[in-house]
Amino acid sequence: MAVGNRLDLVGETEAGIAQMKRSLQLNPRDPVRWRYMAYLARAYVSLEEYETAAEWGQKAVSLRPESPDALFRQTLCLAHLDRVEEARSLLERCEAIKPGFLAQRAHWQPCPDQQRNEHLLAGLRRHGLHG
Repeated sequence: MAVGNRLDLVGETEAGIAQMKRSLQLNPRDPVRWRYMAYLARAYVSLEEYETAAEWGQKAVSLRPESPDALFRQTLCLAHLDRVEEARSLLERCEAIKPGFLAQRAHWQPCPDQQRNEHLLAGLRRHGLHG
């Protein structure tokens, strides 16, 4: 599973997605599968497939509604879909669960490619939801 995430992060997004989906199929009881669903959401945002991204993000949130990380990745998807109030609500939940979380994410850069990092946050910034 980690290989798929790393492939996505370095720009091999399609290969990363295929690897992550295969890992989820092979290990349906993985206790951290929610994390990889959140990674899939981020990967689909990179491909500008926002509806699919939001579907994966929602799966992650359904499994771990108390995880600011899962909630944050879902906000990325929702903001790109212009679902501003839903995104704002999830950001508020992130901060309520873990005060200071959003400040920690102010300069979030999961990818080595700065353009991809900017794209991930573009929806939030467009709607004034992220620094």
